[in-house]
Amino acid sequence: MQAWTLEYRPKTIKELHHKVVRDQLLEFLKKGKIPQVLLFAGPKGIGKTSASRIIAAVLNDKKNTQAVKLAYSQDNSTLLPLQEPDVSDPFIVKILSGKSYVVQELDAASNRGINEIRDLKERVLLPPIEGNISVFILDEAHMLTTPAFNALLKIMEEPPSHAIFILATTEIDKIPETVLSRCQVLRFSKASNDEIRQLLEQIIKKEKITLQPDVLNKILELADGSFRDAVKLLEQVTTHNQTSNANAALAFFPPIIQEIEKLVNYIIKKDAQEVSQIFKHLREIKIDENYFSTKLLGFLHHQLMLNIFQSQEKPKIDQSVALFLLKSFNQPLNNQNNYIPLLATEIIALELIERAKKKNGNPPKIPKSTSFNQSKTQEKQAAGDGQKLIDQWGEFVNKVGNINAKLATLFCTTKPFLAEKNKVIMGVFYKFHQEQLTQPQVINLIQTIASDIGGGFIEFEFQLEEQQKHSLDLNQALIS
Repeated sequence: MQAWTLEYRPKTIKELHHKVVRDQLLEFLKKGKIPQVLLFAGPKGIGKTSASRIIAAVLNDKKNTQAVKLAYSQDNSTLLPLQEPDVSDPFIVKILSGKSYVVQELDAASNRGINEIRDLKERVLLPPIEGNISVFILDEAHMLTTPAFNALLKIMEEPPSHAIFILATTEIDKIPETVLSRCQVLRFSKASNDEIRQLLEQIIKKEKITLQPDVLNKILELADGSFRDAVKLLEQVTTHNQTSNANAALAFFPPIIQEIEKLVNYIIKKDAQEVSQIFKHLREIKIDENYFSTKLLGFLHHQLMLNIFQSQEKPKIDQSVALFLLKSFNQPLNNQNNYIPLLATEIIALELIERAKKKNGNPPKIPKSTSFNQSKTQEKQAAGDGQKLIDQWGEFVNKVGNINAKLATLFCTTKPFLAEKNKVIMGVFYKFHQEQLTQPQVINLIQTIASDIGGGFIEFEFQLEEQQKHSLDLNQALIS
């Protein structure tokens, strides 16, 4: 049995749940031509991939063969309307399920270099073995490197008549202007609660489910504008092994604020064991990560506001603690790449406790350091200006983030505090962070980027520092 996210995936343009996008694509069908370079921009789970495959199905449906020939021939003065795909055709079924070679999907996050784009350009030149049009979908297109984007520009300017490009991204601001100017952009905003409710009610009716209104409202809140997440949550709730919908809802949507209050309390008490027990419980009940993170930040912000505005409601934690914890947890969490749910959030909580305990335990005052000398290739480069790099540190981190978002996040936990000619010394607070930053491939990457900003070769030294010298820790928050 298929998961509901697959079973209830749209198969025609009229079935697309996002009204604005649906209307735009229907207009393309009416005119008889779909632009050859499209860019779908918007958050996850709202139908970018589904819409891409449906477009491929439309263009490769047998009944649209003549319309496609007219639309993409040199003389396209006469156009015929395009029709919705025949979802009973086995060939169309393969396209919609992503199993046809006429649709080639490339994950730009892991195939982001110029060599992958060069290979793609060679494949684009070959006409499809079956069907009318080859459709190339570049998911997470913003992850492509600058050389890769440059290599892609020429083929985007003059695509062959048998090919269409669809770039999909969750971060349109990272797409170069030169690329945007060559695309027909369709913006997928977050789905409205009414759009999601309409979809869920269709599923509820077809599956013959009885669901209480408050449970449905909670799903809408958790989904946060994502069709996919809403359907997934509905399936999880309705298949929960409980005797009634009310019990299922209670089991799946626990009183999360109580868990958050306990978590904050145990962090303040520096009780790592109890903190880990809370996260273990949250995994057992399969709490949604985005929902938990949102509620945690919301609770901490509410406590901060209670302290600042001196409301009649008594705050549960002091202002300094609320501000410190809010700053600590308010950072990009790459939970989606973890095999263990909520791992990134748990690590932050445990690190806060570790830092507080280390300060109480009088850690060694002599810092350990790790530095790397320049390679033979780098010896040929002129020495750069370390202070110039520090002065433009934000630009450096942004450039690192364009290539490796996780590495940029790691740099946010370090602090450059000294420049000696072409050498930059950085404070690193954790041994495992130091080990990650001193890997040869990481050093090569950051030195390449730093040389562009610093005007030549920059040497990095990472010192394992005492936490209290360079950052606010939990003890400071508690006693201030």
